Amino acid sequence: MLDPNRKEFKILDEAFNLNPNEKALLSSITKLEWFELLQRIMEDCVRSYANRLMSTPANDAASIIANHNQATAVHEFYRAFIDRIDVECQIASHFGSTVGTIKNPERPEYIIEDKIELGIKP
Repeated sequence: MLDPNRKEFKILDEAFNLNPNEKALLSSITKLEWFELLQRIMEDCVRSYANRLMSTPANDAASIIANHNQATAVHEFYRAFIDRIDVECQIASHFGSTVGTIKNPERPEYIIEDKIELGIKP
């Protein structure tokens, strides 16, 4: 498990890039049952924070603001997490595709950015 006190977590920086093997691994993990279970648990947490916000008394402005901030943070984390996995899996499926081109039906043609990322000279 990662140490939450690491220096990397204290600095807000751009997302790191996964290598092709990590993308393929992530893509394969999303097909397993435990990932669907994890996703359902996370969705239930998002719903519980939204329900907590909805059940906050209307005359308690401080609680409404606090619960709104918590519900928004939970939702944004979940959405960013799922979106990132979705993007990485689409990239992995593109690289793992066996669909070729008209010129060469046995081998897919990668765009120049993909070749650079894979370390292939364009």
